[in-house]
Amino acid sequence: MSLSAQKLRLKAMMRQNYQHLSSRELDFLNKNFLSMRKQAALFSGFLVVTVTNLVVPEDTGRSLKAVYFLVLWSALAAGMVVLVNTTCLNVWGPGLALRGQSSDSIVSAVNGLRAERPAVLSAFGLCIFCFELVAVAVSWMIMEESLALATTIIIILGMSYTTYCTPVSYTHLRAHETPEHLVCRLLLEKKKKNNKKITKNQIYISSQHI
Repeated sequence: MSLSAQKLRLKAMMRQNYQHLSSRELDFLNKNFLSMRKQAALFSGFLVVTVTNLVVPEDTGRSLKAVYFLVLWSALAAGMVVLVNTTCLNVWGPGLALRGQSSDSIVSAVNGLRAERPAVLSAFGLCIFCFELVAVAVSWMIMEESLALATTIIIILGMSYTTYCTPVSYTHLRAHETPEHLVCRLLLEKKKKNNKKITKNQIYISSQHI
């Protein structure tokens, strides 16, 4: 086999492996968006129940009422942003990958989903943060001051722990490899498997001669 033919074969193999990797990443991103959509729907449901069933006491201060309604509608708006965006991404991303005009449509779909993920994560984080503030505001409206203070401290500690653990978990669990590194790793794994098969065949042939 000539050198040019070997290069073409290697390029075709790398392209095939990269598309296989892109299909796996597409499935991974779709599952991430689906998980965030379910969580955002759950938070939004709790918020709708709160705004429809909670009766604000008449003696509640004006500033506390303002904080309550502002964070409530902010959380609901952020949750709706997550719901709408993730639904569209789960529909349009795989649609582009399956029915795109070029053979690299799946790569374009993955790149598009990857570019939209930070905005969805930001809206999801805002929804959780405002949801916690709603819980604090509700506790100060319907509870005694001592209980409301204890509730606020518990929520602040939980938020602080989450804020501390999230960057640590991201640092430990994030993928440091680029798509090119992953393709090279897949090629090396395939080469190792082929070498093992060749070794087994050589051992079998040698045993037959013996």
